[in-house]
Amino acid sequence: MHETTGRLRQRLAHTCAGGAMTPGEVAVLRVYLRQWISGPWQKKNLNTLRLTVRAIRTRTDIDRWLALAMHDGIDPL
Repeated sequence: MHETTGRLRQRLAHTCAGGAMTPGEVAVLRVYLRQWISGPWQKKNLNTLRLTVRAIRTRTDIDRWLALAMHDGIDPL
């Protein structure tokens, strides 16, 4: 939310558009998702999401993680 470099906003837009991502771009988004899911949420599947976010290494991993989050009613984007 308070990221000032503009890299996160660019990555989020790129992710939502479905484009390919470099390892560096994936890393930026992984950091965002990890920080976001570490918040004070009251959902039942947070342990799984908190553990699996660390394993994100590819665009496919991001898509799977987001699908799991959305299944639990969590939309970090």
